[in-house]
Amino acid sequence: MTSSNTTIAIVNEQSTEINYSGEWVNNGTHQAAIRSGAGLTFTYNGTKVWVTGTFYPLVSKRPWSVTFSLDGRDPLSLIGHDSYTVQSNVGLWESQDAVTLGEHTLVMRVTTASKDTPFLLDQILYAPEAETPRPGVTYNQTTPPQVTVTVSSVPGPSHSSVSTGAIVGIVVGGVVALLVAGLLAFWFYRKRMHPAKPFYYGDADAAEMLQEEGTTGVTLTDAKETPPSRPPNHSESNSHPPASESSCSHGSSRDSHDFTITPYQPSVTYSTSLDRSNSNRDSDSSPPATRFPPGLDPPLGKAAESALFTVTEDEPVYHQDSGVRLGGHGSREGIHIPAEVPPTYTPD
Repeated sequence: MTSSNTTIAIVNEQSTEINYSGEWVNNGTHQAAIRSGAGLTFTYNGTKVWVTGTFYPLVSKRPWSVTFSLDGRDPLSLIGHDSYTVQSNVGLWESQDAVTLGEHTLVMRVTTASKDTPFLLDQILYAPEAETPRPGVTYNQTTPPQVTVTVSSVPGPSHSSVSTGAIVGIVVGGVVALLVAGLLAFWFYRKRMHPAKPFYYGDADAAEMLQEEGTTGVTLTDAKETPPSRPPNHSESNSHPPASESSCSHGSSRDSHDFTITPYQPSVTYSTSLDRSNSNRDSDSSPPATRFPPGLDPPLGKAAESALFTVTEDEPVYHQDSGVRLGGHGSREGIHIPAEVPPTYTPD
Protein backbone atom coordinates (compact mmCIF):
# COMPACT_ATOMS: atom_id res chain seq x y z
CA MET A 1 0.00 0.00 0.00
CA THR A 2 1.29 3.44 -0.91
CA SER A 3 1.22 5.82 2.07
CA SER A 4 2.41 8.98 0.33
CA ASN A 5 0.82 10.92 -2.43
CA THR A 6 1.47 9.43 -5.82
CA THR A 7 -0.04 9.54 -9.24
CA ILE A 8 -3.16 7.40 -9.25
CA ALA A 9 -5.29 6.68 -12.31
CA ILE A 10 -9.01 6.76 -11.43
CA VAL A 11 -11.32 4.81 -13.75
CA ASN A 12 -14.98 5.83 -13.58
CA GLU A 13 -17.59 3.00 -13.40
CA GLN A 14 -19.00 4.21 -16.73
CA SER A 15 -15.64 4.12 -18.55
CA THR A 16 -15.41 2.18 -21.76
CA GLU A 17 -12.11 0.77 -20.53
CA ILE A 18 -14.15 -1.60 -18.32
CA ASN A 19 -15.72 -4.57 -20.10
CA TYR A 20 -18.93 -5.63 -18.31
CA SER A 21 -20.66 -9.01 -18.74
CA GLY A 22 -23.95 -10.19 -17.42
CA GLU A 23 -26.72 -8.04 -15.98
CA TRP A 24 -25.61 -4.64 -14.71
CA VAL A 25 -27.63 -1.47 -14.01
CA ASN A 26 -26.25 2.11 -13.75
CA ASN A 27 -28.09 4.61 -11.59
CA GLY A 28 -25.80 7.57 -12.29
CA THR A 29 -23.66 7.00 -9.20
CA HIS A 30 -23.00 3.26 -9.06
CA GLN A 31 -22.76 0.35 -11.46
CA ALA A 32 -25.00 -2.32 -9.89
CA ALA A 33 -24.88 -6.07 -10.56
CA ILE A 34 -28.34 -7.47 -9.78
CA ARG A 35 -27.82 -11.08 -10.84
CA SER A 36 -25.34 -13.78 -10.00
CA GLY A 37 -22.92 -14.52 -12.82
CA ALA A 38 -22.29 -10.93 -13.79
CA GLY A 39 -18.65 -9.85 -14.14
CA LEU A 40 -16.11 -7.43 -15.57
CA THR A 41 -12.61 -7.39 -17.09
CA PHE A 42 -10.15 -4.46 -16.91
CA THR A 43 -6.69 -4.31 -18.51
CA TYR A 44 -4.11 -1.62 -17.61
CA ASN A 45 -0.36 -0.81 -17.69
CA GLY A 46 1.15 -0.18 -14.29
CA THR A 47 1.63 -1.93 -10.95
CA LYS A 48 -0.90 -2.05 -8.12
CA VAL A 49 -4.69 -1.92 -8.52
CA TRP A 50 -7.65 -1.16 -6.22
CA VAL A 51 -11.46 -1.55 -6.38
CA THR A 52 -13.95 0.62 -4.46
CA GLY A 53 -17.67 0.16 -3.88
CA THR A 54 -20.61 0.99 -1.63
CA PHE A 55 -21.89 -0.63 1.58
CA TYR A 56 -25.51 -0.23 2.68
CA PRO A 57 -27.89 -1.73 5.26
CA LEU A 58 -28.80 -5.32 4.36
CA VAL A 59 -31.78 -5.47 6.75
CA SER A 60 -31.25 -9.19 7.52
CA LYS A 61 -31.15 -10.04 3.83
CA ARG A 62 -28.70 -12.32 2.12
CA PRO A 63 -25.50 -10.35 1.39
CA TRP A 64 -23.86 -10.09 -2.00
CA SER A 65 -20.50 -11.74 -2.75
CA VAL A 66 -17.84 -11.31 -5.45
CA THR A 67 -14.41 -12.73 -6.39
CA PHE A 68 -11.28 -10.93 -7.67
CA SER A 69 -8.38 -12.39 -9.63
CA LEU A 70 -5.31 -10.63 -11.11
CA ASP A 71 -3.47 -12.15 -14.03
CA GLY A 72 -5.17 -15.55 -13.57
CA ARG A 73 -4.05 -16.05 -10.00
CA ASP A 74 -6.18 -17.76 -7.37
CA PRO A 75 -9.32 -15.70 -6.82
CA LEU A 76 -10.16 -14.01 -3.52
CA SER A 77 -13.73 -13.84 -2.27
CA LEU A 78 -15.43 -10.87 -0.62
CA ILE A 79 -18.81 -10.96 1.15
CA GLY A 80 -20.81 -7.76 1.58
CA HIS A 81 -20.85 -6.20 5.04
CA ASP A 82 -23.95 -4.87 6.73
CA SER A 83 -23.88 -1.13 7.42
CA TYR A 84 -26.11 1.20 9.39
CA THR A 85 -25.76 3.86 6.70
CA VAL A 86 -24.75 4.02 3.05
CA GLN A 87 -20.96 4.24 2.65
CA SER A 88 -19.59 5.04 -0.82
CA ASN A 89 -16.09 4.65 -2.29
CA VAL A 90 -15.08 2.14 0.34
CA GLY A 91 -11.95 0.14 -0.46
CA LEU A 92 -13.12 -3.39 -1.26
CA TRP A 93 -10.02 -5.08 -2.69
CA GLU A 94 -6.37 -4.43 -3.63
CA SER A 95 -3.66 -6.50 -5.30
CA GLN A 96 -1.86 -8.56 -2.67
CA ASP A 97 1.52 -9.45 -4.16
CA ALA A 98 4.19 -7.19 -5.48
CA VAL A 99 3.15 -6.37 -8.98
CA THR A 100 5.84 -5.63 -11.50
CA LEU A 101 5.51 -2.80 -13.94
CA GLY A 102 3.71 -3.91 -17.06
CA GLU A 103 0.35 -4.92 -18.46
CA HIS A 104 -2.06 -6.66 -16.10
CA THR A 105 -5.65 -7.92 -16.30
CA LEU A 106 -8.21 -7.76 -13.49
CA VAL A 107 -11.18 -10.17 -13.55
CA MET A 108 -14.13 -9.82 -11.19
CA ARG A 109 -17.09 -12.23 -10.89
CA VAL A 110 -20.37 -11.70 -9.00
CA THR A 111 -21.27 -14.95 -7.18
CA THR A 112 -24.29 -13.68 -5.21
CA ALA A 113 -26.52 -10.69 -5.94
CA SER A 114 -30.16 -9.73 -6.36
CA LYS A 115 -32.30 -6.63 -6.90
CA ASP A 116 -32.69 -6.29 -3.13
CA THR A 117 -28.97 -6.76 -2.40
CA PRO A 118 -26.99 -5.74 -5.52
CA PHE A 119 -23.23 -5.34 -5.75
CA LEU A 120 -22.41 -1.63 -6.21
CA LEU A 121 -19.17 -0.75 -8.03
CA ASP A 122 -17.83 2.82 -7.68
CA GLN A 123 -14.30 3.03 -9.14
CA ILE A 124 -11.18 1.12 -10.22
CA LEU A 125 -7.85 2.72 -9.32
CA TYR A 126 -4.29 1.72 -10.36
CA ALA A 127 -0.72 2.98 -10.32
CA PRO A 128 -0.07 3.85 -14.01
CA GLU A 129 3.11 3.31 -15.91
CA ALA A 130 2.61 6.71 -17.52
CA GLU A 131 -0.08 9.32 -17.63
CA THR A 132 -1.44 8.26 -20.97
CA PRO A 133 -4.82 9.81 -21.78
CA ARG A 134 -7.60 7.20 -21.81
CA PRO A 135 -11.37 7.64 -22.03
CA GLY A 136 -12.99 7.80 -18.62
CA VAL A 137 -9.58 7.85 -16.86
CA THR A 138 -8.29 10.72 -14.72
CA TYR A 139 -4.87 11.07 -13.04
CA ASN A 140 -4.54 12.62 -9.61
CA GLN A 141 -1.84 13.01 -7.02
CA THR A 142 -3.63 11.38 -4.10
CA THR A 143 -3.44 8.70 -1.49
CA PRO A 144 -4.68 5.21 -2.53
CA PRO A 145 -7.87 3.98 -0.83
CA GLN A 146 -7.63 2.08 2.45
CA VAL A 147 -8.99 -1.47 2.25
CA THR A 148 -10.45 -2.44 5.64
CA VAL A 149 -12.59 -5.37 4.66
CA THR A 150 -11.36 -8.95 4.75
CA VAL A 151 -11.21 -11.16 1.72
CA SER A 152 -10.75 -14.93 1.73
CA SER A 153 -9.32 -17.35 -0.76
CA VAL A 154 -11.64 -19.36 -2.94
CA PRO A 155 -10.80 -23.08 -3.37
CA GLY A 156 -9.77 -23.90 -6.89
CA PRO A 157 -10.81 -26.90 -8.98
CA SER A 158 -8.24 -29.10 -7.22
CA HIS A 159 -10.01 -28.59 -3.89
CA SER A 160 -13.00 -30.82 -4.49
CA SER A 161 -15.67 -31.04 -1.83
CA VAL A 162 -18.34 -33.64 -1.18
CA SER A 163 -21.78 -32.49 -2.18
CA THR A 164 -24.66 -32.33 0.26
CA GLY A 165 -26.55 -35.07 -1.61
CA ALA A 166 -23.60 -37.43 -1.29
CA ILE A 167 -23.36 -36.75 2.44
CA VAL A 168 -27.08 -37.39 2.92
CA GLY A 169 -26.84 -40.61 0.90
CA ILE A 170 -23.93 -41.85 2.99
CA VAL A 171 -25.77 -41.11 6.24
CA VAL A 172 -29.01 -42.78 5.10
CA GLY A 173 -27.13 -45.82 3.78
CA GLY A 174 -25.28 -46.18 7.08
CA VAL A 175 -28.52 -46.03 9.07
CA VAL A 176 -30.19 -48.63 6.83
CA ALA A 177 -27.16 -50.92 7.08
CA LEU A 178 -27.17 -50.68 10.88
CA LEU A 179 -30.90 -51.43 10.98
CA VAL A 180 -30.55 -54.51 8.76
CA ALA A 181 -27.59 -55.75 10.82
CA GLY A 182 -29.59 -55.32 14.03
CA LEU A 183 -32.55 -57.29 12.63
CA LEU A 184 -30.29 -60.11 11.46
CA ALA A 185 -28.57 -60.27 14.84
CA PHE A 186 -31.94 -60.43 16.63
CA TRP A 187 -33.15 -63.20 14.30
CA PHE A 188 -30.04 -65.33 14.87
CA TYR A 189 -30.33 -64.77 18.64
CA ARG A 190 -33.96 -65.93 18.71
CA LYS A 191 -33.10 -68.95 16.55
CA ARG A 192 -30.27 -69.91 18.89
CA MET A 193 -32.32 -69.45 22.07
CA HIS A 194 -35.41 -71.22 20.69
CA PRO A 195 -34.32 -73.92 18.24
CA ALA A 196 -36.89 -75.86 16.30
CA LYS A 197 -38.05 -79.08 18.05
CA PRO A 198 -38.87 -81.81 15.50
CA PHE A 199 -41.33 -84.56 16.30
CA TYR A 200 -39.79 -87.64 17.93
CA TYR A 201 -40.92 -90.97 16.61
CA GLY A 202 -39.75 -93.74 18.93
CA ASP A 203 -39.69 -97.46 18.13
CA ALA A 204 -42.73 -99.27 19.51
CA ASP A 205 -43.80 -102.92 19.24
CA ALA A 206 -47.29 -103.67 17.98
CA ALA A 207 -47.92 -105.95 20.98
CA GLU A 208 -46.96 -103.17 23.39
CA MET A 209 -49.33 -100.79 21.65
CA LEU A 210 -52.24 -103.31 21.96
CA GLN A 211 -51.46 -104.41 25.52
CA GLU A 212 -53.90 -103.05 28.08
CA GLU A 213 -52.30 -101.48 31.08
CA GLY A 214 -53.59 -102.65 34.44
CA THR A 215 -55.37 -100.16 36.64
CA THR A 216 -54.45 -99.57 40.19
CA GLY A 217 -56.60 -101.38 42.76
CA VAL A 218 -56.24 -103.16 46.05
CA THR A 219 -52.67 -104.09 46.93
CA LEU A 220 -52.48 -107.79 47.78
CA THR A 221 -48.97 -107.79 49.19
CA ASP A 222 -50.33 -107.60 52.73
CA ALA A 223 -53.44 -109.68 52.03
CA LYS A 224 -53.63 -113.41 52.30
CA GLU A 225 -56.63 -115.24 50.96
CA THR A 226 -58.20 -117.73 53.31
CA PRO A 227 -58.13 -121.19 51.71
CA PRO A 228 -61.57 -122.69 51.06
CA SER A 229 -62.89 -125.15 53.62
CA ARG A 230 -63.85 -127.57 50.91
CA PRO A 231 -62.65 -128.11 47.39
CA PRO A 232 -64.76 -126.13 44.97
CA ASN A 233 -66.64 -128.01 42.31
CA HIS A 234 -66.75 -127.12 38.68
CA SER A 235 -70.31 -125.91 38.83
CA GLU A 236 -69.29 -123.21 41.22
CA SER A 237 -66.53 -122.08 38.89
CA ASN A 238 -69.00 -121.55 36.07
CA SER A 239 -71.78 -120.06 38.17
CA HIS A 240 -71.60 -116.72 39.85
CA PRO A 241 -72.18 -116.82 43.59
CA PRO A 242 -73.65 -113.85 45.33
CA ALA A 243 -71.32 -111.16 46.37
CA SER A 244 -69.69 -111.95 49.69
CA GLU A 245 -66.87 -110.49 51.66
CA SER A 246 -63.73 -112.37 52.64
CA SER A 247 -61.84 -111.34 55.66
CA CYS A 248 -58.07 -111.59 55.59
CA SER A 249 -55.81 -110.92 58.48
CA HIS A 250 -52.11 -110.32 58.52
CA GLY A 251 -50.49 -111.23 61.76
CA SER A 252 -47.49 -109.33 63.04
CA SER A 253 -45.73 -108.90 66.30
CA ARG A 254 -46.13 -105.14 66.05
CA ASP A 255 -49.49 -104.40 64.40
CA SER A 256 -52.32 -106.23 62.67
CA HIS A 257 -54.37 -105.21 59.63
CA ASP A 258 -57.65 -106.61 58.33
CA PHE A 259 -58.32 -106.55 54.62
CA THR A 260 -61.67 -107.04 52.90
CA ILE A 261 -61.59 -108.33 49.35
CA THR A 262 -64.67 -108.30 47.17
CA PRO A 263 -64.62 -111.06 44.56
CA TYR A 264 -64.80 -110.11 40.94
CA GLN A 265 -68.37 -110.29 39.60
CA PRO A 266 -68.75 -110.00 35.85
CA SER A 267 -72.06 -108.67 34.61
CA VAL A 268 -72.24 -111.03 31.60
CA THR A 269 -71.75 -114.76 31.57
CA TYR A 270 -69.93 -116.29 28.65
CA SER A 271 -69.98 -119.97 27.89
CA THR A 272 -67.08 -121.52 26.07
CA SER A 273 -66.46 -124.92 24.64
CA LEU A 274 -63.67 -125.30 27.15
CA ASP A 275 -66.14 -124.97 30.02
CA ARG A 276 -68.49 -127.60 28.56
CA SER A 277 -65.66 -130.05 28.13
CA ASN A 278 -64.61 -129.51 31.70
CA SER A 279 -68.15 -130.05 32.97
CA ASN A 280 -67.90 -133.80 32.23
CA ARG A 281 -64.92 -134.17 34.44
CA ASP A 282 -65.00 -134.93 38.09
CA SER A 283 -65.68 -131.77 40.07
CA ASP A 284 -63.27 -132.88 42.82
CA SER A 285 -60.34 -132.90 40.40
CA SER A 286 -60.91 -129.28 39.31
CA PRO A 287 -58.43 -126.81 40.73
CA PRO A 288 -59.77 -124.05 42.93
CA ALA A 289 -60.85 -120.95 41.03
CA THR A 290 -58.76 -117.85 41.62
CA ARG A 291 -60.71 -114.73 42.46
CA PHE A 292 -59.49 -111.27 41.55
CA PRO A 293 -60.85 -108.10 43.11
CA PRO A 294 -62.33 -105.41 40.90
CA GLY A 295 -59.75 -103.50 38.95
CA LEU A 296 -57.19 -106.39 39.04
CA ASP A 297 -58.32 -108.59 36.17
CA PRO A 298 -55.64 -110.99 35.02
CA PRO A 299 -54.03 -110.09 31.70
CA LEU A 300 -55.36 -112.17 28.84
CA GLY A 301 -53.59 -113.17 25.66
CA LYS A 302 -55.01 -112.68 22.22
CA ALA A 303 -56.14 -116.31 21.90
CA ALA A 304 -57.85 -116.24 25.31
CA GLU A 305 -59.63 -113.01 24.48
CA SER A 306 -60.84 -114.49 21.20
CA ALA A 307 -62.17 -117.61 22.96
CA LEU A 308 -63.71 -115.59 25.78
CA PHE A 309 -65.77 -113.41 23.48
CA THR A 310 -66.97 -116.33 21.34
CA VAL A 311 -70.60 -116.86 22.35
CA THR A 312 -71.89 -120.31 21.57
CA GLU A 313 -75.50 -121.39 21.41
CA ASP A 314 -76.81 -124.60 22.95
CA GLU A 315 -77.93 -127.37 20.64
CA PRO A 316 -81.68 -127.32 19.90
CA VAL A 317 -83.89 -129.85 21.71
CA TYR A 318 -85.86 -132.21 19.52
CA HIS A 319 -89.52 -132.81 20.50
CA GLN A 320 -91.22 -135.85 19.01
CA ASP A 321 -94.92 -135.33 18.40
CA SER A 322 -97.01 -138.41 19.31
CA GLY A 323 -99.76 -137.39 16.95
CA VAL A 324 -102.49 -137.95 19.56
CA ARG A 325 -105.04 -135.16 19.93
CA LEU A 326 -107.42 -135.01 22.85
CA GLY A 327 -111.01 -133.86 22.64
CA GLY A 328 -112.86 -131.46 24.82
CA HIS A 329 -113.28 -134.13 27.63
CA GLY A 330 -109.89 -135.69 27.26
CA SER A 331 -111.02 -138.58 25.00
CA ARG A 332 -109.53 -139.58 21.68
CA GLU A 333 -112.84 -140.19 20.00
CA GLY A 334 -113.69 -138.33 16.88
CA ILE A 335 -110.18 -137.07 16.47
CA HIS A 336 -108.41 -137.59 13.21
CA ILE A 337 -104.85 -138.70 13.67
CA PRO A 338 -102.63 -137.94 10.68
CA ALA A 339 -100.40 -140.63 9.38
CA GLU A 340 -97.31 -138.48 9.63
CA VAL A 341 -96.79 -135.53 11.83
CA PRO A 342 -93.75 -133.44 11.04
CA PRO A 343 -91.46 -132.80 13.98
CA THR A 344 -91.31 -129.33 15.50
CA TYR A 345 -88.34 -127.59 16.99
CA THR A 346 -88.43 -125.12 19.79
CA PRO A 347 -85.50 -123.35 21.35
CA ASP A 348 -84.59 -124.49 24.82
